[in-house]
Amino acid sequence: MSQAHKETLIEELSLHFEELHQLPPLASKIYSVILLNGMHGFTFEELLEIVSASKSSVSTNINLLIDKEMIEYTHREGDRKRYFRKKPNQFKCRLHKYSSLLSKDIELFDKCLVYLQTNQQEHLSSCKEQMDVYREFLVKNQQLMQETILKLEKTEYQLN
Repeated sequence: MSQAHKETLIEELSLHFEELHQLPPLASKIYSVILLNGMHGFTFEELLEIVSASKSSVSTNINLLIDKEMIEYTHREGDRKRYFRKKPNQFKCRLHKYSSLLSKDIELFDKCLVYLQTNQQEHLSSCKEQMDVYREFLVKNQQLMQETILKLEKTEYQLN
């Protein structure tokens, strides 16, 4: 992959992660750079050079990514530096977050449905079919995520 192509991909990923994870632009860029690097990891100084930002800004955004459990750091034997890298189980972590959001969505959707059945019967009858379709979508996606998480867990055990 050419350097220009890699930079374009980093920009696309950064914009996507800004929206998806509600990250600041610099955190999105750092995350994108780290994701494309595999498990090798970057030192703080390497990230500073790559993203061309101040030490405090890079530090703040790295800490944000660590707090959000999107990256981690490791040490190498004989080296005191921290190496920032993607989490090995990043897909499972991401799906757990989505699954949790979906669970909350289903819970609130059901509460709204009970409310409408009790207090807004005429409104409910006009949109019941759409609500049923949407709830079915939520439940199927929740089930698919749980199945995928189990598959990812199996691959983790095979790697160890």
